Order: sequence, then C-alpha cells, then structure tokens
Amino acid sequence: MSAQVTKTTNEVTGRASTGNKKGVTKAGGNRSIGRALVQRKDKKQKTKDTAGLKARKTVVADSTTPAKVQISQMPRWRPGERVRAEITKYQQSTFTLVPRLPFQRMVKHFAMEVDPSIRFSADAIKVMQEATECLVTQVIEDANIITHHANRVTLMPKDLQLCLRIRGLQ
Repeated sequence: MSAQVTKTTNEVTGRASTGNKKGVTKAGGNRSIGRALVQRKDKKQKTKDTAGLKARKTVVADSTTPAKVQISQMPRWRPGERVRAEITKYQQSTFTLVPRLPFQRMVKHFAMEVDPSIRFSADAIKVMQEATECLVTQVIEDANIITHHANRVTLMPKDLQLCLRIRGLQ
C-alpha cells in the first residue's frame, strides 16, 4: 500500500508543508498544529508573569538602527522598606493629616450641641486641628510603647484604651 503525499498549509505558521494522507484530519488541518499550539503554551508558561509590576521603559537608540524600547521590571521593595519610606515622608511633612473640611464639620457639629450660635474663625479651627493631631499622634505613640511592653507587634484597641486611661482622657 503506497502512502499518498498531499500538500497542506500550516495554519500556525502559514507555510506550505507536505505530509502523508494519514497526517491530514477530517477538518482539513494538519496534526502538527496541535503540537505547535502546545509548544507555544509551554513557552508562555516559562516566561515570568509581570502582571502585578509596573514596567519601566527605556529607549535605546543607535545611529545605525531605529530606536528600540526595552522593558525592564521595577525594583522589588524589601519587607519594611515601604513602611519606613512612608514614616519618613510623614515625619518630614508639615501638612495636616486630617482633611480640613471634615474636621471643620465635626467641630461645628459638636459646637452646635453646646451653643447653636457659636462661630469659629479659620485660624481657630486650624489651631484646634493642629492640637488634635498632636494629641492623637502622642496617644498612638504611647499605645505603641504599651504594645512593645506586652511583647507584641500589632497595636490593639486594648493598648489605646490603656493609654487613654493612664492619661486620664477616658
């Protein structure tokens, strides 16, 4: 029995290929297509997944070739580095952490309960906001010391309650 040779087009590469009659399926495609797709999937799986990282683009230009764009990954943060950077950012800043308008609404709400006709100047609200943020910062620092005294790392509500009780604010 002689094998008949047929000419088929590979759908993946677009090239003409020769194969025997046994290699042609009923759909008219070549059996090697399935293997090529499997190989492409394997190659995709071997590449590193960069979906969660921002890519940094650098342009490399030579006088002989057009400019090429190389994509490199951003450097990875070590554990604790981002927190330290955030701490130094807030320590060096001079702006208030609580937005001005929500704080102003809160002050006016509490003031209306005491005296409905009371009014505040902008400077008075600014001073109250500075003092409030200073007090909250000190309370959290003291609560953090209590947390370390208890041989823990996580700040818990009971640490804040103990700190407020020691300060006489509760």
